[in-house]
Parts: sequence; C-alpha cells; structure tokens
Amino acid sequence: MENEYKQQEEGLSWMELNRVKDRLRAEKKKKPEMTSEEESYLYFLFLVEQNAENKIMIDSRSYSIWFKNHQRDTKEGLIREIMRLDDRIKELKGQRNYIIFFAVLTLIYVIGVLIS
Repeated sequence: MENEYKQQEEGLSWMELNRVKDRLRAEKKKKPEMTSEEESYLYFLFLVEQNAENKIMIDSRSYSIWFKNHQRDTKEGLIREIMRLDDRIKELKGQRNYIIFFAVLTLIYVIGVLIS
C-alpha cells in the first residue's frame, strides 16, 4: 500500500499534496474517532481524486491547445493578449484621426463650393 501512496504522490505538486492533507484534516475534525486504517484509506482516495482532477485539467489543456485558445491560460499569454489589444486600440485611434481629418477637409471643400 505504501508503494501505491508513493505512486500517487509523485504526480502531485507540494501545493496539491497540502490540499489533500487539508482535506484529510477536515475529515478528521468531522469524524474524530476515525481509525488509522480508515485515515490511510481516505488519504489514498483523496490522492487518487487529486490525480484524476489533474488528468482532467491536462486533458482540457490539450483540448484547448488543439483549438488554439491555450495562450489565454498563462500569464504570458494574457500579457500578450493585452499588448495585442493595446496595439489594436492605438491603430483604431489613428484611423479615427484620419477619418476626422478627411471629414473636416470634406466639410471645408463643401463649404468652399457652396460659397463660390
């Protein structure tokens, strides 16, 4: 059984292991008369559940990579997305300035034609 614990623990980060231990502590508080055998079984179940959650996350990440929306998942991807949107806003502001310039120029031309 100890070997199975090691196998399940190897795939988890320290944060995920602490999450499993916190859940185990919460269960101990709910049921203080828990035997060590029940405790070890519950710990093993929580480890397996955490590994299953990780597998689901990895599968969904590979699914998102397949459909090319994985870049939004990371901090770097979010920063790249913000920079791209910022550049797009600058382009639109420049286009707006050109539109205003040509609208004023057209207005001056129309007024000049009407006066003459």
